[in-house]
Amino acid sequence: AEFIRTGYDCRPIWKTPNLKDPWGGVDALTNTIRRFYAFPHQYQPDPDCAYFGHGETYARWGVKDKFPAITRDQSIAWLTGAALCGGAVKIGDAFVDLKPDEVDILRRILPAPPRPARPLDLFDEKSPRIWSLPLDTSGGSWLFVGLFNWDADAPVDIPVSSGLLSLDPNAYYTVFDFWAGCYRGTFHGELSVNVKPGSVRFFGLRRAEDKPMFVASDHHLLQGALDQHDIAWDAATGTLSGAFTAIADTPYTLWFMAPEKY
Repeated sequence: AEFIRTGYDCRPIWKTPNLKDPWGGVDALTNTIRRFYAFPHQYQPDPDCAYFGHGETYARWGVKDKFPAITRDQSIAWLTGAALCGGAVKIGDAFVDLKPDEVDILRRILPAPPRPARPLDLFDEKSPRIWSLPLDTSGGSWLFVGLFNWDADAPVDIPVSSGLLSLDPNAYYTVFDFWAGCYRGTFHGELSVNVKPGSVRFFGLRRAEDKPMFVASDHHLLQGALDQHDIAWDAATGTLSGAFTAIADTPYTLWFMAPEKY
């Protein structure tokens, strides 16, 4: 399928006060994820450029003294949303000016997932805040959940439940907080997640098993779901085995969980 732009040109701002002007991150992601059902069957989405907000970029767009500077949290949210749209992910800052931590952020979202996330609150919020992406692989099932706070000024508590996420209400699920780089324990039933202003919380959920299991990798948004090969537990030998496709000279951390009896 060909790539088609899903909105106006984007400038390095979080949100535009006038949709007739070039857009910001909130505007571009809102307009794109509302059309998730068309990807990739009809076309691949191109939500235009995301930004880290360098001085030269602000000067080029003439927004330095007119809008607040893009924060690191906003850049991460913008790029996470762009990746979860399942199409083109582009940067509007000069590549040669990217800082090492900015390059690392790009490495961790590329390549984009093979299909778009689904906005679960599409008809409840002007800009959907709860995005869900399930993936089934040879090593099991994952559910990825992005919780976005589009408000640049105030934190928000976003409630999520097993029912909303189409999970078994009687099961427990491991929770890996990707951008925080930590395991949050298990989830069951309902919880409320606090999301800082202009940011995203991105979680990987796996059904908790009563045996040793792989939970997550921290090198990419999909947390090892597409990197692992046939992870399997052999009860007879007490062995968890499998393999990962790795990238040379790139640090990885893998998280595993084992019940106390192991």
